[in-house]
Amino acid sequence: MGWGPNLFIQLGQPMKTLAATTALLGLALLPSAALADWNGYYGGISTGMSSNGEIEVSNSLSDDGVYPLDDSTTFGGYLGSLTQSGNVVYGGEIELVFASDAQFASDITLEDPTIDLKGKVGFAVDRFLAYGVLGVSATNATFGPNDINGSGFVVGAGLDFMVTDNIIFGAEYLTRSTISEEFLDADVDIKLDTIAVRASYKF
Repeated sequence: MGWGPNLFIQLGQPMKTLAATTALLGLALLPSAALADWNGYYGGISTGMSSNGEIEVSNSLSDDGVYPLDDSTTFGGYLGSLTQSGNVVYGGEIELVFASDAQFASDITLEDPTIDLKGKVGFAVDRFLAYGVLGVSATNATFGPNDINGSGFVVGAGLDFMVTDNIIFGAEYLTRSTISEEFLDADVDIKLDTIAVRASYKF
């Protein structure tokens, strides 16, 4: 075998094959990107605003009508737990929502906090989680010296993004309807919608 150009031509194809094989082996040995793990406990804070709120009083001895709730800022804190099975994620959460400047007409004020006990079911695509919410809610309002305590349901939806293995940012929309029958022999229905951004820490 000569040392001229023919030698490099003859060695060219084996060298290309070796280089390609080495590159493929290198890629195979690289650690694969791990999918996000949504299992576990978490806690966090939320902030946002109330909207579409109203209080409806019916069968009252002294007053009847529907009173809108002024939009107000909200903040809250929550604790929850999630379980993941493939792409399906489910769990539960308790949240306390504060809207201290929420005011209905007719001197009716929403009192803090609103308490939500939520069941959550969602679908995860790696670090994104879209979920629905269904649960129970308790609200409290005052009319002068009288307390208006209501209980009912909460429904909604949310979207989370896992920034790191422990830090999660998201947004959530909830609508609530709670009923009280303790106020001046009246049926009192409090409706409260909120939209909030959330920051969670996964333990």
